[in-house]
Amino acid sequence: MFKTRSLLFVSLLLLSFSPFHPLAPSGGTTYYVSSSTGSDSDNGLTPDTAFQTVGKVNSLALNPGDQVLFFCGDVWQGEMLEITDSGASGSPIVFSSYPAGCGGKPVLSGSRPISGWALSSGNVYVADLDTGANAGKFPYGINQLFRDSDRLMMGRWPNITAPNGGYSYIDGQNDEDITDNELPAGNWTGATVHIKGMRWYILNRDVTGSSGTTLTLNTSPDCFTGSCAGWGYFIHNHILTLDQEGEWAYDPVTNQVFLYTTGGTPANVEG
Repeated sequence: MFKTRSLLFVSLLLLSFSPFHPLAPSGGTTYYVSSSTGSDSDNGLTPDTAFQTVGKVNSLALNPGDQVLFFCGDVWQGEMLEITDSGASGSPIVFSSYPAGCGGKPVLSGSRPISGWALSSGNVYVADLDTGANAGKFPYGINQLFRDSDRLMMGRWPNITAPNGGYSYIDGQNDEDITDNELPAGNWTGATVHIKGMRWYILNRDVTGSSGTTLTLNTSPDCFTGSCAGWGYFIHNHILTLDQEGEWAYDPVTNQVFLYTTGGTPANVEG
């Protein structure tokens, strides 16, 4: 904002895991999966001998016409469904649910519960993803946070509800350094800056240094007009941005996640 203002022929009928409606016979094999009653030591060929895990499904060599049905109401947490086999024209590989006509859909969630929250300061809580029950569950960090299944917004300065659509403005640029006379005090190192380099694109840079109203970026931003002075920007993913309910930030260096909440110690949070 400026101041002037392998194509894989999978043919998957995922059907959003809606209640399963049997397809015309295709000669393929139907596999059943239930996290609550299944066992990976069973053959998976009937509801009474269902598999249990998504990992077991990933190990199958699926063929055109095969179906994999997940039991309605069951939940698979932190398991990634990896689809590597291909269907064929008129004979897709189908992923859906069972039994027919059930009300609650099966849920495959890529997130995992986050526990061990402690007060950091004010209304900001912190959880260490390397310790306690969190250890080993987040080898790649997090890029989403949910509470009670609702997606939370990453912290941002200025807030999206602030004037000018949630943008501040760059007052000056010197190579990798940008200056904003309205930048709040504090050390912004580790944050991400998003600069409106032109009306139709945004430049993303990491903050490697911070002094007063000046931010040092990992590489010089090249705005359309040459200097980025006068162009809008905002800052993401830093503890200093957290001032509204549900805002969060993740520090990849310490592998910690921070959450702003006025409701006390966070609960039912996943990432």
